[in-house]
Amino acid sequence: MAILLRRPSSLQKHWNILGLSRLLCTSSSLSQQSLDLSEEVQRLTAIEREGGGSRVAARLRKTGRTPAILFSLPQNESRLISVDSKEATSLVRIHGRKGLLSRIFQLDLAVPDKPVQSYPVLPRLVHINSVTDEVENITLMHCPPDRMVTIAVPIKIVGEELSPGIKKGGHLNLVQRTVKCMGPASAIPESIEIDISSLDFGQRIYPSGVAIPPGVSTVGLVAGQPLCKLAGRAARD
Repeated sequence: MAILLRRPSSLQKHWNILGLSRLLCTSSSLSQQSLDLSEEVQRLTAIEREGGGSRVAARLRKTGRTPAILFSLPQNESRLISVDSKEATSLVRIHGRKGLLSRIFQLDLAVPDKPVQSYPVLPRLVHINSVTDEVENITLMHCPPDRMVTIAVPIKIVGEELSPGIKKGGHLNLVQRTVKCMGPASAIPESIEIDISSLDFGQRIYPSGVAIPPGVSTVGLVAGQPLCKLAGRAARD
């Protein structure tokens, strides 16, 4: 009886590497780079890919993978990689596009015949399909804790339930939704909190009233321009 032997297809090789990545990610010997961050760093798994271009990217997406690139590695090296499409889309839904672009992730990169390599990364560009809302490609920057970066950090409103103006039926107008921050990656916050618990009709919060972490500076803020204001009927009387 003849037995037909076939070489593993590129798709089979692809998933074999992915299986290796998942196995190694659970190993206790996985090396990690520690980050001095206030919140737990989320992990993202990836595998190396061969070749670029639209055709390669289209084939990857059909297998449930999202093409990505990792740049600014030591010696200015860049790598073509891919991540799980469902994982990438889920992260965007959880954090939002702006939130994703201000958050440090730990990338576990599986390379054939080598130990898993772990890098702190910062998403710099996320391309989302306008019809399906699926992530089509991601650009990641290697981001060690001491790297100086400039990030548009989302504004997070707190204290709405206590605001006198909100209780009277007022509504908050966000003049700016992000604050551009510059500093070491480990010091950049994932959001800038604005407390409006004491805000009443017609009142505003200016940049001077917002706490910025030590070692971080803001870019482009105008002192006399409010970040938000509470509007309502009483404010016009």
